[in-house]
Amino acid sequence: MTQLVQIRQRIKAIETTKKMTHAMRLIAMSNHTNLRSKEASLKSYQESLSNLFALIKHGAPDWTPQFEHTDGKTKTLLILVGSQKGLCGTFNTMLFRYFRNHYETNDKELYDFILVGRKALEFANKKDITAIKKFENLTVRSLGSMTQELTDYLYNNLYKYKKIIVFRNISHSFFNQVPEKSIIFPTTIKDSKPQDLNQYVWEEPIENILQGLCLQNIQASIQLCLFQSLYAEQAARFQSMDSATRNAIDLLETTQRQYNKLRQAKITKELSELNASFSN
Repeated sequence: MTQLVQIRQRIKAIETTKKMTHAMRLIAMSNHTNLRSKEASLKSYQESLSNLFALIKHGAPDWTPQFEHTDGKTKTLLILVGSQKGLCGTFNTMLFRYFRNHYETNDKELYDFILVGRKALEFANKKDITAIKKFENLTVRSLGSMTQELTDYLYNNLYKYKKIIVFRNISHSFFNQVPEKSIIFPTTIKDSKPQDLNQYVWEEPIENILQGLCLQNIQASIQLCLFQSLYAEQAARFQSMDSATRNAIDLLETTQRQYNKLRQAKITKELSELNASFSN
């Protein structure tokens, strides 16, 4: 009977695990659906700002951002956006490997680091990476406030850096999340045909407009990168929890069969012993 009790306890544990993974699967799918409705508008907004910036930049090709401070730009700022929680398969593992391959090829003194997401902070602690800024609570609700805080910090410290690169995961499809890096500063100008800007009436000098657009473009790029990471995270977690739920169902069926066979064998043995005692 001891073996039957152990198997029965194991069945209960598997059922509990299955309920948990199924619930997390539903939550991930719900979050992914909610985020999907916002993806197109965020991309459109960022692309529109980038195109507008490129259009006006043709009117002032020598313009560069003006800062209150000046400093020798010798460093590159790397922003690593990991997940807030685990249980999402190789989502973080592939990203951290991609990130490590980038910065380990050069001297760490050439970089400053900003970490976003609890898993990114844990990775940095293991690899002895010192961050100048940390943002731990990356969620859908905190996306707006975190974007604003990060943008303000970056814009106040742009004079220190020659380049700012964001590392995060993006969804190529629902079942395919891949790590990717984006250069958000200096702002890249897409190839476009120059237009005659004299047809526009400028209430301010073009340089002032470009200064404001530079800030807005950085903010839109940061928001899109954080959003893409959250969006990919929910898809990865759904896949991981869906796989765990299916495995739990298979294991539950196997364990239940094992329990039934063992129980039936004990019943048959007891009936045989009982018949033998009556025969005697």
